[in-house]
Amino acid sequence: YWNYQNTISSIEFEPIIQYLDTGVYNIQLKASTTHNCIDTTYQLVTITAVVSIYVPNAFTPNNDGVNDGFIYKGFGIDEDTDHFYIFDRWGEQLYYTNNATPWDGTYKGGVPKQDSYIYKLICKDVFGKFHEYTGHVILIK
Repeated sequence: YWNYQNTISSIEFEPIIQYLDTGVYNIQLKASTTHNCIDTTYQLVTITAVVSIYVPNAFTPNNDGVNDGFIYKGFGIDEDTDHFYIFDRWGEQLYYTNNATPWDGTYKGGVPKQDSYIYKLICKDVFGKFHEYTGHVILIK
């Protein structure tokens, strides 16, 4: 007999349970033999939040209202700690933000040529751990 601390129980051999929130859960397993020998054990299970980052690989800054800006999307990221850079292939910094403002594809008042650019993202997750991501994005005109 399994008891999962959240009013869910089961008598399956290996049940699968899904928790809807993070936290520490005390799992109880009560087992018995055919001779009515009963034992109970407990195990604490910690469910932590998932930290994930998605960075697109292309954008089209043509002011059509679709895919005009380039920025990452994160889950479990403290956006007050981000540093987001865009560089050209020679290492010249074209853009920087520390408040998750999308790059509109401009540099010094104009739109750079259609090309591949390099991004670097440094951010901290909600647990205080720093992450660094680098990659390429294609600016399509």
